[in-house]
Amino acid sequence: LLMPGRRGDYERLRSALGRALEELQRQFRAAGIDVVEPERELAGQFPGGDLEGTADLVVRNQSGRQAIVDMKWAGANVHQDRLAKNRHLQLALYAEMLRQETGAWQQVSYFILEASRLLAPDSGFFPEALSVQSRTTGATPQLWEQFLTAWKWRRSQIDAGMVEVVSEGI
Repeated sequence: LLMPGRRGDYERLRSALGRALEELQRQFRAAGIDVVEPERELAGQFPGGDLEGTADLVVRNQSGRQAIVDMKWAGANVHQDRLAKNRHLQLALYAEMLRQETGAWQQVSYFILEASRLLAPDSGFFPEALSVQSRTTGATPQLWEQFLTAWKWRRSQIDAGMVEVVSEGI
């Protein structure tokens, strides 16, 4: 972006990031966030072995509740759709690892940098986020259980020597 002819792209990026930071600060003030942990290492277990990952942000509000914020550059509609259809598996994995550490399911959310928009399943933690209601109650824990069920089913197929092949025309 510092090369000749790229000044416009550079300025658009600076402007977008400036707006995003202002909105993220506004959202955090509204939620009473007092601790922000960037690049939070998470670890846990599941029937298949070890889990590990890095959450972009883990935040804590003044009442001690935590939330995971996954930063995305773009794709507001895609990530909104994932929350609405209970397909936010990456966030569910992070939430499960944090649950194993804390003993409770924590809020999950996406922050879309390009759109300066915070997406959350409800407004319970982030009161000013765009609330994306899933058709499923307890969406994140239920998504985790669906993942475990699917994993166990696939594992049993592999253990039985069956490998499913999906191909067009079959």
